[in-house]
Amino acid sequence: MNDPVNTEATAHQTEAFRREGYVVIEHVLSDAFLDVLRADFEQALHAKVARFDLKPAPRDARCEANDGVLNDFQPDGGNHDFNRWNMHLPSRRPYFEAMLVDNPRITGVIDQLLGPDWVYYIIASDTPFPNAGFQTAHQDYTRFSIAINIPLVDVTPDNGPMEVWPGTHQPPSEGRLAPFTTGAHRIDEPTLKSLVRRIPSRKLVMRRGAVLIRDHRMVHRGTPNLTDAPRYMLSLYCIAAEQVPYRLLSDAGATLALSLRRMGRGSGAAVRHRRLFDLGAVLGRVVEECGLSDRDYRRTFSAELWASLGPRARHHLRFARVQGEDRVRGQGDLQGSGAFLKRYAQSISEALQRPDGRPRLPDHYANGRPGTDAP
Repeated sequence: MNDPVNTEATAHQTEAFRREGYVVIEHVLSDAFLDVLRADFEQALHAKVARFDLKPAPRDARCEANDGVLNDFQPDGGNHDFNRWNMHLPSRRPYFEAMLVDNPRITGVIDQLLGPDWVYYIIASDTPFPNAGFQTAHQDYTRFSIAINIPLVDVTPDNGPMEVWPGTHQPPSEGRLAPFTTGAHRIDEPTLKSLVRRIPSRKLVMRRGAVLIRDHRMVHRGTPNLTDAPRYMLSLYCIAAEQVPYRLLSDAGATLALSLRRMGRGSGAAVRHRRLFDLGAVLGRVVEECGLSDRDYRRTFSAELWASLGPRARHHLRFARVQGEDRVRGQGDLQGSGAFLKRYAQSISEALQRPDGRPRLPDHYANGRPGTDAP
């Protein structure tokens, strides 16, 4: 399955991404490798579900329809949304095999879109359990970054396929799609509601072994899982590298975020303080986005695993923490620290001012981001 890269195919796939906001590449991963991934992932995820001890939420109207927009997620029956679970992947094999993090059929497209110095900044997963419903239609981010989604099972019409609105990753131009740019693209609530009504959507049904590469700016949502089994999917996030905060600063931010999340979770069958839980999740994501890695003190690479990675994989993971290293990989600076503090404080301020239940914006890049075009 992991054949040498076909440069002509990569060019066509890159063009499809630029035009539609996503591309599906078939037959990338072997059944044997996916069997190993799934066995390890199932064990890790179900251990996490047991630790959280959240009671599954009963099926409701969200399994039939959801007219909402923006990032209005409800940690009900799952830690991310309605019977939907997110989990950062452990820093171990098989999640960091070359077939996954250094596969030229995947990285060839990412290189064309982000240039050679991009990084993996989040390595996680998205799993709708039975009775997960429609999410609200939303953008993950308004700045340009990329998700690599890898299903560990066949994605069918009934087990929660992603629904996308092609072309919404770019602003329209005189009734047509504008040329592809990497600038920030924020869609406000009224416009988003209109787009969802006017533009035909697609539900991305895929066989396992395929890989979905998508623009985080594209409008999309999760759909109901009407089966009796979870739909497992890995999610690797990529972005062009920029300045990062000093490690001690980002570690302090991660510690506070984790504490807020634990306090918000409380105990019992449901999340006790939703707003506190959500704030911890948002601040944790700010740490990962600004520090360009979710491999912090909680998910440190072993020296043996790091040494086993090829040079390209280490380059794309260069902001990760490695056990036993005195040298700080990806040294922070004042500019990165200032940007981090601004975003962290802004997230807290918005959470305190936001009425209960109001959807939050996908990120704080609505006015552009260093290194990208203007909106």
